[in-house]
Amino acid sequence: METRINELFNWWDSYISTEASSINKNEIIDGESIKLDLLGAKKENISVDVSGQIITVKSTKKNIYGQNTKFERTYQLDEKYDTKSLKAKYEDGILTISADVKESRKPRKIEID
Repeated sequence: METRINELFNWWDSYISTEASSINKNEIIDGESIKLDLLGAKKENISVDVSGQIITVKSTKKNIYGQNTKFERTYQLDEKYDTKSLKAKYEDGILTISADVKESRKPRKIEID
C-alpha cells in the first residue's frame, strides 16, 4: 500500500512539473511574449532552442523526493515574428521569451506625393 501511495505522489509531482506548469502567452504591441512558470528550476538547467519558427523549451529540476523531473514544451511562432530577435530572460522562476514583429509585417504609413 505504501509503495502505491509513493507511486501516486511521484506521478502527481511529475504531472505538476511537466503538464501543469503555468503558461501565459501575451500579444504585446511590438512583438510576442511567452511566459512560463519554471519555479524551482535553475537557469543552467533551462534551454531554449529555435528551428525555423518552432521554439522548444526544456528544463530539468529535482522534485521534493530528490528525483529529476523534466519539462518540455514546443511553440509554433507565427510567420510575422522574427526569430533572429528572440530573447529569453529567467527571473524569479519565470522564463520570458519574446520576439519582435518582422519589419516587413509591421504596419506603416505611406506618404502621398
